[in-house]
Amino acid sequence: MVEKKISPQSKRLKTFINETGLSYSEFARQCKIPQTRSITAICSDGKVPTAKILEKIIKRFPQLNYDWVFLGYGEMIVQGMQKQPATSDSLKKSRDASYENIQEYLENHDYALNNLANKVEKAILSATKTFQQVNDRLTLFEEKLEIVNLEVKQNWKKYEAKIDSDLGEFGKTIEKEFNSIREDSLAARAERFKLTNELDDKRLKYLHDKFEEIKADLKENSDANTLKAMKFVSEIGDFKKHFNPKPEK
Repeated sequence: MVEKKISPQSKRLKTFINETGLSYSEFARQCKIPQTRSITAICSDGKVPTAKILEKIIKRFPQLNYDWVFLGYGEMIVQGMQKQPATSDSLKKSRDASYENIQEYLENHDYALNNLANKVEKAILSATKTFQQVNDRLTLFEEKLEIVNLEVKQNWKKYEAKIDSDLGEFGKTIEKEFNSIREDSLAARAERFKLTNELDDKRLKYLHDKFEEIKADLKENSDANTLKAMKFVSEIGDFKKHFNPKPEK
């Protein structure tokens, strides 16, 4: 459901009609508005009252402030006209009062605009002053930076030789340390090679000694067996060679 949009003029006119205590139809009749629907459309549907309808209403109720209905400025009832009848003179007073309210409103509005313009001008001047101060500080900073750059360029020649010398000494120190590490590495490698050779020599000597020991044991066992065999043969008699007979042809 679409929500109705109630205009501020509608709300204010409805407030005035409620103050009269009249129904919409009776209010329209007294204001000589042909159709009650015109008032209903304003008060119930939120429509903005036309100037023609509002003139008819003020003609009947001159105490209603025209400017209040349309602009929301001033009071609902024009001062001094709360209970006066609707005459041509009262209508003129109502219009004059509305014009006076409008004039006062415009004067106040002009004053507010002038005051705002003065504040804006002061703000612009303050911003301009601040910008100038910032710009001056930036200029001063750039000048100091230029001086520092010039001093760096001038002092660079002074320190360049020392830097080169320090770098040279550092390079020599690094080279010396590297050579020392290299020599230690070579010495460690030689020591390891020596230990490896000694270990190999001991291993070969151990194997040779074991081989000779086993060889001696085998020879000793072989000689003992030979003596046993000769003793056995001598005990059973002379040894005769055995010849295989030749096959007959």
